[in-house]
Amino acid sequence: MELSKNTITYIALVVALIVIAYLISVLHVFGSKTTTSSTTVQSTTTTPTTVLTTTSSSTTTSITANYVGPCNGFEISNGSFSATLTGHCMWPGGSLGLWSATGNAGRNFITVAGANGTVYFNASTFYNCTNFIRAIKMPPQEITVMLKTGSTESGSCGPAIAKFNTTTSGPLIIYKDVFNGAFSTGQYTGWNESGAGFGEAPLNLTWANAHDCYLGPSNNTVNAGWNLSSYSGTFVATTFTCGLTVSPGNLTSSLFNASEPFLDFKILSPDNAGLYVEVMYNKTAYITANYDTFNVTKYGATGTYTFRNASIPLVSFIGEPVSIRVVAQTLQRQTYIAVGDFRLSNTPPPDNVKPVALNSNNA
Repeated sequence: MELSKNTITYIALVVALIVIAYLISVLHVFGSKTTTSSTTVQSTTTTPTTVLTTTSSSTTTSITANYVGPCNGFEISNGSFSATLTGHCMWPGGSLGLWSATGNAGRNFITVAGANGTVYFNASTFYNCTNFIRAIKMPPQEITVMLKTGSTESGSCGPAIAKFNTTTSGPLIIYKDVFNGAFSTGQYTGWNESGAGFGEAPLNLTWANAHDCYLGPSNNTVNAGWNLSSYSGTFVATTFTCGLTVSPGNLTSSLFNASEPFLDFKILSPDNAGLYVEVMYNKTAYITANYDTFNVTKYGATGTYTFRNASIPLVSFIGEPVSIRVVAQTLQRQTYIAVGDFRLSNTPPPDNVKPVALNSNNA
């Protein structure tokens, strides 16, 4: 039977469609295999060392660096007694304000050290509640802060705290009396130092006696030469360093309200224009007084080393905030000043030593 022309054309079209469909299916399978092969190739990237890993039921998150938080806003808190807590932070460089609270322990000890080996702060603080301590300038590095607490419940305000922020000056505080006027804390807490003259801390007179501090050519020790019965405290601010050398420096108290007409204190000083005590008002020296309680010759100090009572009138500043600045500007051998027991009084002591010079700029 002879097929018609239309029938042959129809059959050819059907065959062509079947062939095309087959080719498409073959290409699809081949393409799928190629794609699968490319996605299963393992990465050659090395996995970094994991420092901290947080694991859940389905995932593991890795932190690839030993993370240390920024120093701005850094804080450590310690509510235990006789305990030590250490923290770390990163600082890009510049000045940070150190703030502290001793809390219920009433005393703490803070050390601030850099990765460069420099110790930027290493002292006790005595403010129960959070207070500004000082501004610390440090180059970029990791900073370690160690906070030790006292052994007894002798304070208030809860846990001890050490913290940083970029507020590098504390709120203006005016005390009712001379803060740490007798240096009984064993530190210059509440006083600002300029220069190396007064050392890192007040001189412990008990320690000085036990170590036979050398006073001069006559081989006098503090015990033999200083009349310590005339001083009521244990610590004294002085440029005397248990040797022959002296360095210049200033020591400035916190602000206090001049609520009494006299500022009384103890002093040991030769007659020297470079050694004096000032009363500061509005950051300006208004009263300057220097004293003579022992003699100095070119061979060194001679005479009796007795702390004398001294008094500076504050009648012109009654009710006003003032501060004390002790100044040592001399480098003469054995020409040092020692002061302490600063306090306000209604009347000066009857045996107070008169100043060699008393200069007043307030009319």
